[in-house]
Amino acid sequence: MSSILCRWIIVAAVSISLLSACGAGPTGGFSGPITAQGNSVAVISPTFETTLVGNSSNAAGLGAGLENTGAVTVTVTSATLSGPDAQYFTPSNNTCLNNTSLASLKGCNMTLTFTPTAARAYSATLTFVDSAVGSPHIAPITATATVTPPTVDCSVSANLCTALNIQGDPIAAGLFHGYADPALRADSAVPNIYLAYSWPHTLPDGTRVVDIHLAQATVSAGTVSPYNYVGPLYQSTVFTQTVTNTYASTNDTSYETIDLIPFTTSTTTNGVVTTTETWIQAHVSYLVKPQGDIYAQLTPTSVISVSALTLTSPGAANAGTTLLGLATAPEARLGAAGTDPSRNITQNLASLSSTTKNCVSFSHPALWYSTAGTGTLYLALECVEDSGNTDTYQYSHFLYSTTPTGTDASMWSWTFVSEFATPAEAVQLATAEGASYTFFTGLKFAQTLDTTIANERLLIIVSPAALAPNGAVQPILQYGCRALLSGSLAKIGTFLLNAPAASSFLVDTNGVPLDSGKVTETDLYTGANEGPASCTFSNNTGLIMNRKYEADPTQGFYTYPVSTGLFPNRF
Repeated sequence: MSSILCRWIIVAAVSISLLSACGAGPTGGFSGPITAQGNSVAVISPTFETTLVGNSSNAAGLGAGLENTGAVTVTVTSATLSGPDAQYFTPSNNTCLNNTSLASLKGCNMTLTFTPTAARAYSATLTFVDSAVGSPHIAPITATATVTPPTVDCSVSANLCTALNIQGDPIAAGLFHGYADPALRADSAVPNIYLAYSWPHTLPDGTRVVDIHLAQATVSAGTVSPYNYVGPLYQSTVFTQTVTNTYASTNDTSYETIDLIPFTTSTTTNGVVTTTETWIQAHVSYLVKPQGDIYAQLTPTSVISVSALTLTSPGAANAGTTLLGLATAPEARLGAAGTDPSRNITQNLASLSSTTKNCVSFSHPALWYSTAGTGTLYLALECVEDSGNTDTYQYSHFLYSTTPTGTDASMWSWTFVSEFATPAEAVQLATAEGASYTFFTGLKFAQTLDTTIANERLLIIVSPAALAPNGAVQPILQYGCRALLSGSLAKIGTFLLNAPAASSFLVDTNGVPLDSGKVTETDLYTGANEGPASCTFSNNTGLIMNRKYEADPTQGFYTYPVSTGLFPNRF
C-alpha cells in the first residue's frame, strides 16, 4: 500500500487499541494467485492487533476483500462470515456485495471490527464466492484479546524513559527550573511536530514565574528529529493593574499549561483553490506578587487566554517562527466565578451553567477541533473551587464549544456543553487498579480514532492525582498517565454514544473506564523524585511525560519521551 493510503486508513478506520501501527507490524496484505492474465483474484486477508476486552478494533490496512489481478472482469457472488467466532467480527462499509463486478486491477473490501468478550484467541473464516479461478476464495481470520493494558514503567531503575533534550533552550539555573506541562501537536500541512511547554524559572528579585516556550521537530520515515527551540511564546513581564482594587499593585505575569491545535480550510474562487492553516492556542495566565511564587499566585487574576493565527502559506519552512505570532494575536480572556474584573475578561465561562457556579478559576486547558460536520472547536477546562465552598464539581472537567470564525478569538462566543472526566470516574479506575488517587488532571485530547460524523471518538490522556500531604512541595501528587477512550462527539451534548449515560468514557463490562494504556513509575516519591506530572501524546511521536525533581536543586522539571512500544508511531 502507498504511504498515503496507509495514513488515510489510520484516520478513517483506525483501531481503538494502541498496540500496533500502520507500517509497524503486520497489515492487511494479499494472498492467492497474482497474474496479469486470465481470470484471477488476490485475497486481502484481515489482520488485527491485540485488543483489550470490552474494546473494539478494526482490521489493519484495507480490512478484508478481493482484488481482481487478471485481465477479465470478475463478479463477486457472495461474501460470508463463518466459523466458531464469527459473531465477534462485524463487517461494515462492505463493497463486496452480491453481483459486484470487479474490472481488471480493481477490488472490493470491507471493514471488519473485532469485539472480544474474553481474553483468548479468536478465529473465523471469510468466504468469497466469485467467478475467478479457484472460487470460493478463503480469508482466514484470527485475532487475540487481552485484559491487560500496555504499561511502561518510567522509574529510574527501569531506565526506559530518557530525558528529552530541547536543543537551544537550556534549563534555567536555580531550584525552580526545567521543562514542564508538554503539549504536542503535528502540523496539518507538513511533517513538523511542535512542542509547547512551560519553562519555570526565578527572576532576579526571587519571584518564581513560568514562561511558555515552543520547540519544533520533523518526522521522516517514522523517525523524529531532535527538538529545536523556536522561541518564547509568552514571557513574564511586569504588570500594573489599571483598576483600583485589592490587586491594584505591580505584579509579575506568569503563564502555564498551554495547548495548541491546527486545522486547515480550503476555499475556491474562480476555480482556484486556496488552503489556509489556522493554529489556536489556550493557556493559563495569572499574576504573581513580587518575590512570590506560582504556589502563592493571585487566584482571582487567573484567566484562560485563547488566540488564533492563520498561516496563508501552510508548510512554510519558517512556520514555527510564525507561530510565535500567537502571542500578539487578538486574545480572548475567559474567566471564572472568582476572576477579578480588572483582568478584563471577554466571557465568564463559569456563568454559563449552574454546575460551574463554584469554579473560582479554571486550569489545564485542552483543545480539540472536530472536523466532522461544519467544524467545531472544543475547550476542556479543569474546575478549581474555593476551599470553603466546594461541591461535587471540584476537579471535574467541563467542556465548552465555539465556532472559530475569523482569527479574533475575543469575538468568539463559547457555549457550555457538558461535564466529563469526573473525580467519581477517577475513583472508579483507582479502585480497579488498587490505587488511591481521587481525580484526574492534566487532560489532553490526543487523537481522533474515527472521523466520521456518527462515530468520532477521541483518545484522551489524563493524569490520575490526589491532594499532597501537608509539607509537600507540590500541592497535588500525580500517578503517571492513562489513555482513555471517549464516547462519540456526534452526541457531544452528553459527550457519549457508545458509553453508558453516567460515564464520560467507554467502559468495560464492570462499568470501569477502559484503560487503553498507562505510564507509571514504581519509584514514585523516593528521594528527590516527586513523581510524574502531566503527559501529552502525538500519533507521530508517541507520548511525553513530565517528571518532577523540584526538591533537588541539581535537577528540575524534565520531560521524558515514553517508548513507542506503548504508543506506536502512526505517521
